[in-house]
Amino acid sequence: MRNDLQSRMIFLDTNTYEAKNFQFETHELARLKEFILSDHAYLLVTDVTVREVKKHLSAKALASISAIKEASKKAMILRNIPDLPWSGIFERVAVEDITARLLSQFDKYISGPNVEIATVSGADIATIFDAYFSEAPPFDGPGKKAEFPDAFVLDTLNRISKHRGHKIYIVSNDGDFKRYCSFHDNLISISTVSEMIDLIVRNSEELSEPAKFADGIYEILREDINARVLEAFREVEFSDDEMDDVEFEVTGIEIETCEILEKRVEDVSKDFVVYAVDVTLKMVMVYDITDYERSPWDPEDKAYMFLLTNRVMKRYVTTRQIHVSIEYDDGIKEKAVVAEIDIEAFLDLSEAKTEIVSYREMDLSDDFDDIS
Repeated sequence: MRNDLQSRMIFLDTNTYEAKNFQFETHELARLKEFILSDHAYLLVTDVTVREVKKHLSAKALASISAIKEASKKAMILRNIPDLPWSGIFERVAVEDITARLLSQFDKYISGPNVEIATVSGADIATIFDAYFSEAPPFDGPGKKAEFPDAFVLDTLNRISKHRGHKIYIVSNDGDFKRYCSFHDNLISISTVSEMIDLIVRNSEELSEPAKFADGIYEILREDINARVLEAFREVEFSDDEMDDVEFEVTGIEIETCEILEKRVEDVSKDFVVYAVDVTLKMVMVYDITDYERSPWDPEDKAYMFLLTNRVMKRYVTTRQIHVSIEYDDGIKEKAVVAEIDIEAFLDLSEAKTEIVSYREMDLSDDFDDIS
């Protein structure tokens, strides 16, 4: 992708909002909104995208309330300690209230100057059906009928771009969107919001020089940053939804490698910089899984005499985005320090690449402290 900014017109696909957890008031989406308000960018939204996002928000609000209710049932004993920080899960919250607040945040995000909601009613239906029957993007994969909303969105964006003579950045990690853009030079595919922000910053007259200065600071602090990132990941709690069907205990975690792949400027001034950083983790988790089939059953007591376990070592490879904040008072390199490493406290490994490293049936005579 070219490093020069080819247009200020930007479209965010539904999966882009979802990838940012619909955080319209914080992090990358909020930073992009600042650039929109300051005339550095122009946000295009389609009416179909609005409906898709609102549908997702409503569904997630309902799912979240259900999850809280389930958690509050299982954690009922914690009602006896009301001063704990999570005691709020026992408060009754209506799904309608949660939905209304989420929708209000989105409505605010897509309102104001330099934001346009375009209708897909002007899409060329004949062109869309030609693509459908010829299996051209976005209809070149399985589940073609489900891509009709995307087809109307993409055709609308293509027509707007050609009519106005401006290219449009299509921010989406969806393969169908990427393939469609590859056939249209006026639509530029970009994967993430952080990439878009970095491109805006580095092509901004007032921010490009501070960004270059910050890059130099980053290189000076690279070893310290790498060490701090590894240390931060060691404090993270990991989970794997694929393990939900079994009863287990995590008896060991080893981070084998922690590789920083790419950094992008998210915010910068003469005194600080915030980078969005892609990190690939390669790690092994050791699970002791209860094996009820091997465990001896006492028919008289109607209970297991003791429980045997199977030890599984599972390797994960996953790429995550984190944030690195660096401060340098008065723009002095010697004062530069790594101010913060921002990583989610809980990371789900369900989407990671995995492999089973080893499997062993444990007996009572085994050394359970040996996790090799």
